[in-house]
Amino acid sequence: MHLPACGSPARLFHRKLRTKRLRARFGGAEYARAVKNGGNRRYGEARLDKRTQPAVGLHIRPPAASDRARFIESRRGVQARFVDGPAGAVTEADQLLGDAMATRGQADTEELRQAMVHYRTLFEELAGEPAAPLAQIAS
Repeated sequence: MHLPACGSPARLFHRKLRTKRLRARFGGAEYARAVKNGGNRRYGEARLDKRTQPAVGLHIRPPAASDRARFIESRRGVQARFVDGPAGAVTEADQLLGDAMATRGQADTEELRQAMVHYRTLFEELAGEPAAPLAQIAS
C-alpha cells in the first residue's frame, strides 16, 4: 500500500492504527520491549509486523473429529476446575494446548519462539520481574 508524504493526515492515521493494532496483539510490555530493542518505534513495529506474518512450511492438519471432541471436553473441564484451583487449571490448560499442537502438527521454531516471548511477557507482568534475555529463558 502506498501512502502519501510523510506528514500527511492519512499517514499519521495509518501509523496510529498500526501502533494500536500491535499493542493490542502483543500487549504493552512486549510492544515496549520490541520498540526499545528495535532502536525506535518504526523498527520495533516492523519487527512485530514481521512476527504476525504466517510462517512458511508448517505442516498443520485439522484435528480428527474424535480429537476435536476430546479437546473441547477437556477444555470445558479445565475451565470448570479453574474456580477451585486456578493454578492447577492453568497448568492443565497449558498441557492441553501442547497436546492439541502435537496432534495438529509440529510448530516451527518461530512459533515456539513467539510462544516463549508471550510466556515471558505474562510472567514478567505477573511477577513484576524485569525482562531477562530470551536466550536465558529458553535454556
